[in-house]
Amino acid sequence: RPPSSRSGPFLGSLKGRMSAAKGIGCFALGFLAHALFALLFKRNGHRLNEKAWLLVVRLEFVDQASIETFLPAFKKVAAGVERHEKGTLAYEISRSDKNPLHCNIFERYASKDAFVDEHRKTTHFQQFRPTLQALQDAGKVKVAGESWQEMGIGFM
Repeated sequence: RPPSSRSGPFLGSLKGRMSAAKGIGCFALGFLAHALFALLFKRNGHRLNEKAWLLVVRLEFVDQASIETFLPAFKKVAAGVERHEKGTLAYEISRSDKNPLHCNIFERYASKDAFVDEHRKTTHFQQFRPTLQALQDAGKVKVAGESWQEMGIGFM
């Protein structure tokens, strides 16, 4: 046999060690990929496939001036939510493409407790709420809301 095809005791054990190292390397690479995936697809430590609690708030403004009063206040509270609320997974306003005076606020929380015990007690929310209440009291906006529990079917 040529020398390269011989697998004496040293070469045989070296091949075994190399094979084991490849296995450990594959395991480590898989583990790192899983950890990276978990980090990328989490918001504030919450896995995106966990069942979140949602609040959908519908706003119907009576005129453009009212919505222009509201939007800067919402922008400020949304910035506070993003910076300070670990239990809030999403906080977004959208405007109807059929009626620009109709908006929905989509709030997604890790749990209902994150809404009740964290979000509603923050300074930024406490400062925002009077703006919306004043618009409601003046008849400038109708507000309706409903809460939802994700079922874990599909994805966000």
